[in-house]
Amino acid sequence: MNIGKMLVAMAMVLILSPFNVLASENPMLVRIDLTGEMDIVNLRGIDIDIQVVKADYAEAVVYPSDLEKLRSRGLSYAIIYEDLVAFYRSRNPLALDMGGFPTLSEAIDIMDSLAATYPAIVSAKWSIGSSWEGRDLWVFKISDNVNVDEDEPEVFYNSLIHAREPAGMTWILHFAGWLCENYTSDSVASYIVDNRELFFLPVFNPDGYEYNRLTNPGGGGMWRKNRRPGDGVDLNRNWGYMWGYDNYGSSPDPWSETYRGPAPFSEPETDTVRQFIVSRDFDFVINAHTYGEYLLYPWGYDYFYTPDQDFFYMVGDSGSTLTGYAHGTAWELLYQTNGDANDWCYGEQVEKPLIFAIAPESGNSYDGFWPLPSRIPEINAEMLPFGIYIAQLAGVIMGLHFDYPAGVPHTLIPAQQTSFDVTVSGVRGGEPVWGTGQLHYSVDGGPYVTIAMAENQPNEYTATLPALNCGSVIDFYITAEEVTVGTVSDPPDAPATTYSATPVTGTVETFNDNFENNLGWTTEIIGATSGYWERGVPVNDPNWDYDPVTDGDGSGSCYLTQNQMGNTDVDNGAVRLTSPVFDLSDGGIIEYYYYLYLTNTTNGVDILLVEINNNGGIGTWTEISRHDTNGSLDWRHHTITGADLSLAGVTPTFNMVIRFTANDADPQSIVEAGIDGVIVTKYECDQPDQIPTLSEWGMLILALLLLAAGTIAIIRKRILALKDSAK
Repeated sequence: MNIGKMLVAMAMVLILSPFNVLASENPMLVRIDLTGEMDIVNLRGIDIDIQVVKADYAEAVVYPSDLEKLRSRGLSYAIIYEDLVAFYRSRNPLALDMGGFPTLSEAIDIMDSLAATYPAIVSAKWSIGSSWEGRDLWVFKISDNVNVDEDEPEVFYNSLIHAREPAGMTWILHFAGWLCENYTSDSVASYIVDNRELFFLPVFNPDGYEYNRLTNPGGGGMWRKNRRPGDGVDLNRNWGYMWGYDNYGSSPDPWSETYRGPAPFSEPETDTVRQFIVSRDFDFVINAHTYGEYLLYPWGYDYFYTPDQDFFYMVGDSGSTLTGYAHGTAWELLYQTNGDANDWCYGEQVEKPLIFAIAPESGNSYDGFWPLPSRIPEINAEMLPFGIYIAQLAGVIMGLHFDYPAGVPHTLIPAQQTSFDVTVSGVRGGEPVWGTGQLHYSVDGGPYVTIAMAENQPNEYTATLPALNCGSVIDFYITAEEVTVGTVSDPPDAPATTYSATPVTGTVETFNDNFENNLGWTTEIIGATSGYWERGVPVNDPNWDYDPVTDGDGSGSCYLTQNQMGNTDVDNGAVRLTSPVFDLSDGGIIEYYYYLYLTNTTNGVDILLVEINNNGGIGTWTEISRHDTNGSLDWRHHTITGADLSLAGVTPTFNMVIRFTANDADPQSIVEAGIDGVIVTKYECDQPDQIPTLSEWGMLILALLLLAAGTIAIIRKRILALKDSAK
């Protein structure tokens, strides 16, 4: 039986005519303009159903009442589809059941067909529990000795936790079918089935999926949650780890699409799957979602990385190579989430071991929740390599970590080699191979040169960068071998991202502003009703306890968010302070003092955001720092180095601009910010210290030969003169 054909038997390419949607009670799709990081921050502070966040726009599923939320935050938007359900329905003019996707009963039939056709490697489905409305949550297993619980690495693939995301279901069923159909003919499929135990839950939320069939039998239903009496619960906000951490990653309001429920695991569906996961020994859990072309991993609940970020990055980077999808944490790519399945699988380590969890968001923006029928096999094929990769990786959960005891150099002494220490250690049981450490470098954009690092002790190396001329730049990265997974790089995606260094003999301040005079800074109000930036000596209001007493660098004046008497904190939006242009073309550092008083440090939105631009403020701004810790009444000093710019992908130019944005998302919180003592220090390099180039060596040798010849001639003349005088 060909499962791929069964899944899309009626799928075909449809030629669509323009569709004139009409207003209805159904949700709409809007595209929101994002002109900078602050727009993303403002968007994250609104309780709406965000689906995609790209560099310059986001997409959200909204109702008319949500549009005012966008306007109040100063966000501009365009309505793409006024009736999203009607749009999805228009892509199915032949009225295929569920838009060409299997219905719940058809998905059950597929499970039964797999077991009947391949009984040696596919188990009969079994129910691990039931939903609110009494529907079974069906699971099946694929392995060589399918009815024996062998000591083999285990992976759990589940989908349709959100009822409007059937493309997640079809790709994991397609993967299961591929394993079955290729078990005896493909070495990869054979290895996976013979050496792994794979478990599949195609329909996590059967009530919600069936509700979408009843309301929209042709597909396009937009019900997301389960069918708890009332407004339902978002099953991907109902898990116990960091449940209800804040009201930005989930909502306490039953009407919200991200309603987390009255308590952790309050829903029979999540509690059932929790118990199933605890009963097994999974290395990986794949929580399949749609859409946006993302591979998401923990943490979702706050702006932190897990202790295993190096490993998640390695897996995500490989997954990106296979699928073309972006990878990262939920807060990096989309928004904060709390009480989600990814965080619980990884974070809960009392009733079960740590599990690595990834949520693929399959399909692109045009696919949406109900792609064209013709796209079903394409998405299945797109995700198949990722399903295979995770199955292969289970049981091989390891990687490498690179440490630099004295740091990574970003400045060099001209005409001298520069050495630094590198220590390589295992991650998650990884085992570095002795003697495999290598340094890769490129001078002035040339081809990369690879040299072995000197190994002083096992996995302890010394890397040596070559001597460089003034004005040169060297990009470099490190690699080493891990016993099982092979070559590992630092930075992980090298050479796309590398470390950089440049020769330096001295420094000079190219910009120094203590704010005693107006050097050309500009201010901007982004939806805020108070707290705009003002320059001056702090007024030090005795009745307002949140402003600094003095400035930061001791000169007297600084920039503060509304330097006036009374309640002056930032409210209901953001305020921005932008520098004049400064020169960093030869490399250097940026230093500043900042003041930040926050009464809410958990929402991830009340922050002081620092961005940089290398084109005079035109074009893309890049986040370079994010301050979100309450500093009380103290000023703090911060430095942005050349290494920071390099890792952020920013090339220093003579046309640099920096900006500081203070944002408030909670009207009940206090946000007071200040900036002072901004100094830009540019590197200098004296030309006499340059190393001669090959052509320069030739000129030098010629000059020395000429000098030598001239000296001989002078000596000969003196000898002759002496002889003449002797006569």
